[in-house]
Amino acid sequence: MEKILPPTAASATTALCLDGARACPPEGCGGVWGYANLLKILKNLKHPEHKTMKEWPGRAFAAVAFDVGKTNLWLKKLKWPRATEA
Repeated sequence: MEKILPPTAASATTALCLDGARACPPEGCGGVWGYANLLKILKNLKHPEHKTMKEWPGRAFAAVAFDVGKTNLWLKKLKWPRATEA
């Protein structure tokens, strides 16, 4: 998060992603450390686990991919507000 903007009628019911980087970790990769290890292995074509890890997610995995539109579609599906201010 970079800053909190003053509330508007629309912001009371939705969240909006403005930008991002990288794809989210595949399910079951082992959290932050496992994801870092996965990226390291995928980057090194000569790594002994490269082929296995490339096939492991079960789909094409592009670590650099980020789709702000898709992210915002998912955010719209969530019920907002999820937290309240006192």
